[in-house]
Amino acid sequence: MLGAVNYPITIAEMLNYTKDAERFFEVEEHEALKSLLAWNPENGMVLDGTGGVRVLQWPSRKTGRLVSVIYYFRDLNMPLYILALYRRAIPLSPEWRAELKGLVNELVAHHREGWRTIILAQLKSGKEPA
Repeated sequence: MLGAVNYPITIAEMLNYTKDAERFFEVEEHEALKSLLAWNPENGMVLDGTGGVRVLQWPSRKTGRLVSVIYYFRDLNMPLYILALYRRAIPLSPEWRAELKGLVNELVAHHREGWRTIILAQLKSGKEPA
């Protein structure tokens, strides 16, 4: 991946994931997971039909089992979003995949609009866009 070895990508957590992570992970193992994702965002397997959502199996000392961490990484210009945590096999129904794809589209649109607002404000103030 272009440039990812130079610096870690920003991690953003969805609220439902954060709540589940507190229940399933010790602080150290959760930090290790986020560090792995920040430095290796393409590590997980892409789920077909989701617009690029990935899944990574991660051990939970609290449960003694692997859990499925669902996340979305687009590129280095956008944070990596940790979306959900599952204790067992991931539901792979077409409806579930379509829902994830819709969420990804919303995240990308929101991120794009944020940058658009910043660039327009810079142009209005006479500054060159960063």
